[in-house]
Amino acid sequence: QRRERLWANIQYFKSKVIGGGFNIGQAATAIFPIILGDHNLVMTATSIMGQNGVLAFGVAYPAVSRKQTRIRMNVTAEMTKEHLDKGYEELVNAIKQAKER
Repeated sequence: QRRERLWANIQYFKSKVIGGGFNIGQAATAIFPIILGDHNLVMTATSIMGQNGVLAFGVAYPAVSRKQTRIRMNVTAEMTKEHLDKGYEELVNAIKQAKER
């Protein structure tokens, strides 16, 4: 049952992220790389997300190539659709705010 919830959450969040036009590469697990390719944008957005209660990590060079700089988000079986919606909304809002800085 837990595994089914996890896969349902993965598919739900993946559809939101892809539907929003984000590049997640070939991601097929509970770890979502939101590939932005901009170090400052990634680090600023992850900071904003953390301030708003959403755990996300910036992954930058040299861990990945500069063009692959990304926000890393995770999905769990315990998350509700409300959690996933909040995570997605905060991702979008944080990127928007980071671009304005």
